[in-house]
Amino acid sequence: PAAPPYELAFLGRVGTGRRRTALARLRSEFRVAPKSIAWGRQRAEFLRCAAIQLNLHQGEQPVLEGHRFALAFGASAFLLSEPLPQSAPFVAGVHYAAAPLADWPDAIRHWLARPDERRAIADAGARHFRENYTLASALRTLLPVVDAVAARPDSMMAE
Repeated sequence: PAAPPYELAFLGRVGTGRRRTALARLRSEFRVAPKSIAWGRQRAEFLRCAAIQLNLHQGEQPVLEGHRFALAFGASAFLLSEPLPQSAPFVAGVHYAAAPLADWPDAIRHWLARPDERRAIADAGARHFRENYTLASALRTLLPVVDAVAARPDSMMAE
């Protein structure tokens, strides 16, 4: 929607740790969508209910929560994430926005004030996902692995 009812949303398990603490802090300043679990049509609506979707790591270590990125990109949602590992296939500032958790209030205010930039990044993330995460690209990656296993003399596939 042109004016989503919430500023922030997080799709995933909140738990009792750092995610819960971070979301509670953000609720004191921003309108945060009230639920974190959604399926089917509700999930699609949830991914569009906020100006910014959040990606919070469960622990302190940077990890790529690929499912959350896939869902956000599939819905053309703007995603703010904690920094990802260097090996991540997405580029901060191009496909999503990144900031350390301690800087999120400032980063959120920054991005809320820039709807056109948010839309450009969300569109770039969606386009990158649609172009690079297809069945054909998965097969190009997996088939050489299957061929290598099949070519090994001790492989059951070699028989």
